[in-house]
Amino acid sequence: MGGQKKALIVGFNYPDTRMHLKSPANSATRFKDCLMTYNGFLSDDITLMLDEKPVLSCNYPTMHQFTPSYFQATATSTYASFICTKLYEMIQNSSAGDTFLFYFNGHGGCTLATDFNNNSGFVEYICCSDGSIVTGVVLAGNHSAWSITSPNSWCSHCPCMPLPPPPLTWSLCYSS
Repeated sequence: MGGQKKALIVGFNYPDTRMHLKSPANSATRFKDCLMTYNGFLSDDITLMLDEKPVLSCNYPTMHQFTPSYFQATATSTYASFICTKLYEMIQNSSAGDTFLFYFNGHGGCTLATDFNNNSGFVEYICCSDGSIVTGVVLAGNHSAWSITSPNSWCSHCPCMPLPPPPLTWSLCYSS
């Protein structure tokens, strides 16, 4: 058997910020539809996290009807903590033959690697729309450690944040 297929799809438009984007929520919604239509993912096995309602054009043929689940950030629960919790759950609940996919559409960046040696000399990070950032992950066997930086303590390249990036310890492979 092929195992279970699980996905976490994130689309951040960063509404009401100076770095507002127009299409990540749309792209994330369409990506979920594509996984269900062409790749055998079930709706119940996909978490779609958006910070703004998608505006899908009339000419886009949506194969499946679904309602995005919204997560409201609070003082004690950030977007980054939600993302890391979902990724952790996917990993912990997986077994041989399972497939899990993480898709992120939004702001991110890279900084020089000071504490982590990799081929590029840089480490990448994901900027969440509430000001939190996913800055690290270590996966070794059954051990997972996530590093989250709270709002108001990350880079100036992301929406509305004045401080330089913190030291990072995670290398994230992504394509744009």
